[in-house]
Amino acid sequence: MANKNYLRGRATEYKAKAELEKDGYVVIRASGSHGAFDLVAVNRMEVRFIQCKREKKSTNWDGLLEELSKIQTPIYSRKELWVWRDRKRFVKIIVESMQPEPFI
Repeated sequence: MANKNYLRGRATEYKAKAELEKDGYVVIRASGSHGAFDLVAVNRMEVRFIQCKREKKSTNWDGLLEELSKIQTPIYSRKELWVWRDRKRFVKIIVESMQPEPFI
């Protein structure tokens, strides 16, 4: 039997996935992943790499945001942190990228 935190985290990922699919994205969930991102959402215009978290009380996410900012992703993509506030809504944070500018 999976533990309660895992089940809650998975439920949060499915909420985010459903919201993205409703907006027209094809979404891949990295199930069982211990990687940086839980979801990859793709449409004709962009690719979004999303880390999902759940919180009961306000949490400082600065350390995680810094870690995510260092991960290189394709040029036309963005990294996001989605935090589910229990029984409320997602707070969506765009992660500032520390990637080098592309060669032109």
